[in-house]
Amino acid sequence: MVLDSLSEADIARIWAHEALPGVPLTLVSGAHWRVIYSGRPNQGAGPDFQDAVLLDETGRRRHGDIEIHRRASDWRHHGHHRDPRYSRVLLHVVSIRDDGPDTPLPGGDCAPVLVLTGHLPGPDISPAGNSCCWPCQDTRTRPAPEALDALLFAAGMARFAERVVRFRAELCAAPALTGWAAEDAVLIPAVAEGLGYGRDRTSFRQAALALLTRPAACTCTCAGSGLSATKTALHCKGCEGYRGNTAALLAMFVPFADATDPEAATGNKAHRKELRQLRGDPSQSAVGEYRKFADCIGLDVQRSAGLVILIDRWQHAGLWPYCHAVLLGNPPTVAREALERALQVRIPGARTALISRARAAIIVCNVVLPFAAAIGALTDERALVDAASACYCTYPGLTNNRVTRAMAAQLHLDAPPRGAIRQQGLHHLYRHFCAAKLCGDCPCGGNRPGDRMPMPAASLPGSRLASVT
Repeated sequence: MVLDSLSEADIARIWAHEALPGVPLTLVSGAHWRVIYSGRPNQGAGPDFQDAVLLDETGRRRHGDIEIHRRASDWRHHGHHRDPRYSRVLLHVVSIRDDGPDTPLPGGDCAPVLVLTGHLPGPDISPAGNSCCWPCQDTRTRPAPEALDALLFAAGMARFAERVVRFRAELCAAPALTGWAAEDAVLIPAVAEGLGYGRDRTSFRQAALALLTRPAACTCTCAGSGLSATKTALHCKGCEGYRGNTAALLAMFVPFADATDPEAATGNKAHRKELRQLRGDPSQSAVGEYRKFADCIGLDVQRSAGLVILIDRWQHAGLWPYCHAVLLGNPPTVAREALERALQVRIPGARTALISRARAAIIVCNVVLPFAAAIGALTDERALVDAASACYCTYPGLTNNRVTRAMAAQLHLDAPPRGAIRQQGLHHLYRHFCAAKLCGDCPCGGNRPGDRMPMPAASLPGSRLASVT
């Protein structure tokens, strides 16, 4: 196969089928790396292969993503150097080098370049880590089904306890924000981060912090339109002072558009034309325009708009006082449903929810419940810790994502694990072991959980997390 005949699809096929454990890689810089794991093919937006593990010439394991291009210059042409989804790229694999020896990443770091002109060489070391021989797939070392179920439950509790510890630290250093209680100053940015799971979570968190410090209300005449000030600020030309924060929020997710205008924030010519026509039609109300906006924007802008409304909703009553009362005053099933409703954002008449119930459930399980347990542990409110733990342990299964799907396949599970806690256990095992392929430490490969897996639940002061079953 000659150089110019290698297409991007050819390179991806070679990488997927020939980047086996032990295969040596000679980079443009002259460095020599080896493959431990080539990564999972990505079917969505972002790098072509995710969660690869490579060994550099110093023996250091490097964990990140792989991006494939025909020409090295395609990286800049596609705008990847400005796209935060590509900040974890570990290696840029190309067939034609027409750029520098390194690839600039968002944030200022660089990724090395591998020029692939044909087939990769075979492994020059023992392929002990080959995907057909992972210890968790070996019937001689992997746990029995009952033991694996118990292991996933324990790992789910460990993940919960880790989040409790993190929230305790954040609460002890909570910032003072005018108009917001210390609890909401920590909880709401964490909820915003939950909107960005699997996407750009840092930007969502920063957006929430910016919105929590904005002016308290819109002061122009649009406040009489029947919409709340926050909703009106998304399209009113007169809300310049209040609306600037919303514009900045949308701008975080639409870097190539004028996000001060919702028609530009859609990034779609047909939708922009429809919105221009809608704005010019005096018979259409502000509610109609916002409904149209909710239906045609992209997911990041959709959720960011939902975040604006969510903060507006809880600005006066406070989100945490409501969550506290719901958890202490209801059985787990009722509390769970009430918390999900509190975080959903729907626009009447719009086809698409800005924050769906499925996303709200993910945030309740990952943010609200461990946050409540952290408050209970800090204040020695045992009833709150127990209520949050019971709700977490009985939470039904959440929407599967790339990690739970990959881990279920890795562990050869015949069916998805039962309940959210075991799904969270898959995340815990992935984060601590599978992402970096630390098979020698992983309890799924025959190691005892107590020896290797972080289990801080039993050490939480003022809590009984370790005894929850």
